[in-house]
Amino acid sequence: MHNPRPEDKKGADNGQSPPAGAAANGANGARANGATVSASFRSLFAIFIWVLVVALLLRYLPAVQFIVLVFLSAAILAALLRPLADRLPGSAHTQALLSVGILVIFLAGVLFLLGWTLYSPLQGYIKQWPALQDQMNRFLKEYSGALSIPQAPTFLEFLDQASRLLTGQSGGTLATHVLDAAFTIILGLMVVVVGAMYLIAEPRLMRPALKLLPPQRQGRMYRMLFRLQPQLRWYVIGQAAGMVMVGIVSAVGYLIVGLPFALPVAMFAALAEIVPTFGPMITLLVAALVGATAGLGKVAGALIVYAVVQTTESYVLVPTLMRKTVNVPPIVTLLTVVLWGNVFGPLGLVLAVPIDLVIWAMLEEFVIRAREEQARGNNHGPPG
Repeated sequence: MHNPRPEDKKGADNGQSPPAGAAANGANGARANGATVSASFRSLFAIFIWVLVVALLLRYLPAVQFIVLVFLSAAILAALLRPLADRLPGSAHTQALLSVGILVIFLAGVLFLLGWTLYSPLQGYIKQWPALQDQMNRFLKEYSGALSIPQAPTFLEFLDQASRLLTGQSGGTLATHVLDAAFTIILGLMVVVVGAMYLIAEPRLMRPALKLLPPQRQGRMYRMLFRLQPQLRWYVIGQAAGMVMVGIVSAVGYLIVGLPFALPVAMFAALAEIVPTFGPMITLLVAALVGATAGLGKVAGALIVYAVVQTTESYVLVPTLMRKTVNVPPIVTLLTVVLWGNVFGPLGLVLAVPIDLVIWAMLEEFVIRAREEQARGNNHGPPG
């Protein structure tokens, strides 16, 4: 009988057919990767369904809207004041009370200084406002005719359309609702302040609620909330710094180019900065429309100031402060601003980015990180 030589066995081992063990490992790896993708898809789909259900509930149940907005606002305020409270003396409850008191005194001082500085100029602007509004309406009528637009909008109608786009309600309706809901707004602010104090003094307040989650999800939720707190804090700091910077740079720029109503337009620009993406765009349109009453040169000046403000914000503010928050893609912010504005009303515009931060943090922890950890576990698993 002919016995095969060792080199024949070696050649057979190096043939085209892979060893059985390698084939089994490959099949196990493929199944593991498929399971990872399937689990990630299920998690993403579950989060999408939950967000959709919550959005529908919020849209049609005002009481739920109030509770969610108040809790989110309290969480943002608590995240902002946490570093200050930790540096104050006394017990946790004393630290919470002192930190909120310091913030209230600071804001009251800022408002007093602004009112004292701008009271006289604003009085003059208020007297001139009817004449400027007539000029803007004539300008809109003239150029609407040149563009063959059958019915020229007035300046107030222009702002009304912007309000409808962002909140689903007209400007007059919003003003009426705000006046009618003055007591609710004051009550909501009080609840926000008290809620923030409780969250600062009792950081473990969320534990009973988190225990309602499945045990395997509780750890991830703790980690998500831990990462979310500094992100919300830096968002508020960056937003406040952005409003101050935009107001100052806009005021200086508008005064240099000689824009009519320079200070009121600059104040509007600072306040509009709180609405992502759409706020600066509406400011540009308002500034250009105001400038058009004094000639096309002022329109060009308004465009230059807008470019300077946006460049300063992009290359100074965002790299230094906003980079410390979650980098939510701009397209997501652009689409969700309108969504949350229509769901929550004006407060949805103000809290659009914090809502996005919460949802993005959930996606990052429960989908992205979960998938990465599962992939690492599969790669370091026992050989098949």
